[in-house]
Formats: sequence, C-alpha cells, structure tokens
Amino acid sequence: MKVVLSEEEKKMFLNHMVELKRVGTRDPFAKLTKIFAYNARQLCHYWRNYLDPEVCQHNLYDYEKRFIDNWISLNRTEDGTICWKNLRQDLKNQFGLYRSENMLKNHWYSKQRCKRGTDNDVILSSPSNITNIPTSTRTFTTYNYPFTSSPQNRPSLPAISYIFNNPSDSTVDLPRPLFYQQNLYVLPTLQPPLTQEKLKWPKLPSNV
Repeated sequence: MKVVLSEEEKKMFLNHMVELKRVGTRDPFAKLTKIFAYNARQLCHYWRNYLDPEVCQHNLYDYEKRFIDNWISLNRTEDGTICWKNLRQDLKNQFGLYRSENMLKNHWYSKQRCKRGTDNDVILSSPSNITNIPTSTRTFTTYNYPFTSSPQNRPSLPAISYIFNNPSDSTVDLPRPLFYQQNLYVLPTLQPPLTQEKLKWPKLPSNV
C-alpha cells in the first residue's frame, strides 16, 4: 500500500524523525508505526524517497549515472540482486548528494528497457496512411540500339526470309529503325547533298 500523508502529517513525521535521531533511537520507523497507520517498511521507504530533507530531488547528473552503472556492474550478485541501500550510500560518499532509491532504480531499469528494445531489433510498421499505387500488368518490349549488352541478351528476331514472304503478318513485332528513334522527321542521309552549280564551258580558241 502506498503511503499517503497530508501536509500536517508530513510535518509531524519530520518532527518525530528529528527527535528520534537526536535521542539515538535505533529503529525510528518502528516507533512511528504507533502514530501512523503504516508499517515500518512503508514509512522507511517514504522517508528515503520523499520526506528526508537531505535527499536531492534534482535530476541525476551524467557523472552520477556513470557511477551507478559502474557500481552495479561490479557489485551486483550472481543472481542479479542489487543492494540499493549500499549504492545510495556510496553515491553520497562519492559526490556528497543523497539520492532516493526510486531515482536510482528508475535510471537503471529504464536503461535496461531501452537496451532490450535495441537488442530485440524491433521494426515498427509505418503509419496506416500508406496508399497502394496500382501498377499496370501490361508489359512492353523495348529495343535499344546500339546494343551494349552481350549477344545472348539481344532480342530474337524472325528470319528475314519469313518477313519478306509474309509482309502482312501482324504478329511479327519488329523494332523500329534507328533513324526513327533518333529523329522522327528526318530520313537517314546516305551521302551529303549535292549543290547545284552552273556549268561553265571552256572557251574555245578563236581560230577553231
């Protein structure tokens, strides 16, 4: 059960703890069970995490996080048990700040969850707003000249004799001529055009 105290009860809790520590009570939380309707473990947890004035509630610094990670890797038991009380005290001795056990646990376990998520290599699906673009099932044969691929990859053409003997066969699919692909309006030029010049006859000698 979670400890829930009013502001007045928090002040009473704090005053009693100061007095019990002053007189050197070995188990102050057992004494407080006679005042508050919680057991000693619950009151101890509440004190260490929320009410102790020595606890720094500021976010952990990076150097504290590194210390926590190294400490756990060196001091956790073989079965994975972590003594948070000892870690808390060593962190205080190292940097002078008391941290709540909850803060230490939250840092460690959140880091482990992130690591497990990365190790699992989970690939999330994209949002459901993707639209399927229909593709045409019709295929086209394209001939590109000059051929740059190997001869075995060139398209097979019907025999030239069959083309001459069956000019009206519509099933024969021939590639367009090269000049058609290059220029649709200019016929291939076999030789340069001749310029027409006026023929000049040589002059004959006057005595002929």
